[in-house]
Amino acid sequence: MALLCRQNPACGGQCPNCLRVLSFVHPNVMIIEPSRRDQDETLKDSEYQGDIKIEQIRRIIEESYKANFEDGKAIFIITHMHQITKAAANALLKCLEENNESKVFFALAPQRASVLPTIASRLVVHTLKPSSHSPDHPPKTISDIYAITATPPEERFVLSKQFSKERLLLLPELELMQETCHHLVKAYYDERHPHHPGINPPLGLGISEALTEAMELLKRNANPGLVMENLLFHQWPYA
Repeated sequence: MALLCRQNPACGGQCPNCLRVLSFVHPNVMIIEPSRRDQDETLKDSEYQGDIKIEQIRRIIEESYKANFEDGKAIFIITHMHQITKAAANALLKCLEENNESKVFFALAPQRASVLPTIASRLVVHTLKPSSHSPDHPPKTISDIYAITATPPEERFVLSKQFSKERLLLLPELELMQETCHHLVKAYYDERHPHHPGINPPLGLGISEALTEAMELLKRNANPGLVMENLLFHQWPYA
């Protein structure tokens, strides 16, 4: 996110660019994943059975030469680099060897030794530690997001009663909802969350932007009741 953030470091993930990155809709970011052999959507991330094929790398090469990116770097994220075919790796080398500061490649793998030596020798290794934050989000917050989204705006009055009436209490509630919304968008893609299906990126982006506007109004000392009325009845998407 920091590579595309226009307010870095003060943004905190809330600027339009960062929100689009979190919602997987930013045109500068391309994610390449293995193609599954069996199309079983219940597979866990650790059970990907496919390979990263040369056709996918050729797409990266084609996209990397286009000039229709927005301001900022073009970012290519290759997951499961340890599952790239030799033909695809040879094609990727040409991109990696180019000295172009406008392009950034991220290659993800469980360990360096699992990556083909010809690729590994051209990468800068960063070891990522597990997040100290719990991956689980409060079930009630998740159910609240689903309930609001599935309820027509004119019928959301009952739902509005569950939110705090005091500004100092309402603001962290909305912040948690936005963080959970980002989590649900990611769940829509990685399919590692059996208890909820996730939220598609365009819908998640709409919810996140509505919450951002509501939080900005609260920070300007707007009436909490009016803020929630505007959020639930006018800004929060219905799907």
